[in-house]
Amino acid sequence: MLISLGCSILKTKNSSFIFAQVLFSIGTLAYSFLFVTYGVVPEIIGWFGIVATIFYGFGNGIKLVKPNFKILWNLGGAVDFAF
Repeated sequence: MLISLGCSILKTKNSSFIFAQVLFSIGTLAYSFLFVTYGVVPEIIGWFGIVATIFYGFGNGIKLVKPNFKILWNLGGAVDFAF
């Protein structure tokens, strides 16, 4: 009984974290778009941030639906955090 309760709590925590990551990617996309629009950073860096954020956001969205699908999430996360 306690083991199943613990697994349920961890599954809920993981889903909340993934949802927060989707919201994070939306905010990052907005900042990257503003950086490109107003020329705050070099254009190539701004577009790199937009592409990385799209990969990361879609990867997290797919992970909410299919928890075992991590390829796009890992690729976007590696690119986004390298930025």
